Amino acid sequence: MSKLELIIIYGNTSKTIENQIFVSEKDFLIPYGENYDLAINELNRIQKSTVNNDSFLSLFLYDDVSLWWMIYPSLMPVINKIINFISKFQILLDEKKPDKIIVENFAYFDLIEQICKSKNIKLVYSRSSLLSYLLIKKTKIRLQKYRYQKITNSKINLRKKLFLKQKETIPSLTDKIVFVTHSSSWKNTIHSKSGDRGESWQNLINLLLPNY
Repeated sequence: MSKLELIIIYGNTSKTIENQIFVSEKDFLIPYGENYDLAINELNRIQKSTVNNDSFLSLFLYDDVSLWWMIYPSLMPVINKIINFISKFQILLDEKKPDKIIVENFAYFDLIEQICKSKNIKLVYSRSSLLSYLLIKKTKIRLQKYRYQKITNSKINLRKKLFLKQKETIPSLTDKIVFVTHSSSWKNTIHSKSGDRGESWQNLINLLLPNY
């Protein structure tokens, strides 16, 4: 009697039926407290790398200071989610050694496809279902633009009202130094092009205050 193929089905449920292992996104979550380690290490590796003989930080250069610090906090959640999924999904494949993977949930399809190619594992999916998913995703992205714009305008108007309750007018920015920074970057280090000079926005502003 021939051995049954071991199949992993990536979808929306988690269970095992004979030779079929059903998994979903929740099976690849990393415990809170550990879940940012891989992402932090990867981003640190990226920011220390070089591109066409130039340091990665220099790609975001402005007045000898890399603006990477401003992008970093926004990238972290996305990179974290992707890196953790890749790591745990590969661990599952190395442990179970499946003959075939069937994709029913397409949220991580591109990643699963690349992993299957690298490990020479057969990948099965419905092309019509994938096209339908991509169409819905594209529509959602278009709608998000207007949704976020509406939310942003609403927040601005609300904050103006709250401010004007305490002040009669909004101060002019003429002859003022304005620092625009992500809230979570306030104490983070910003770097020079070479990467050998670092300082936080909080400390830089404190140095400027005595002069005004």
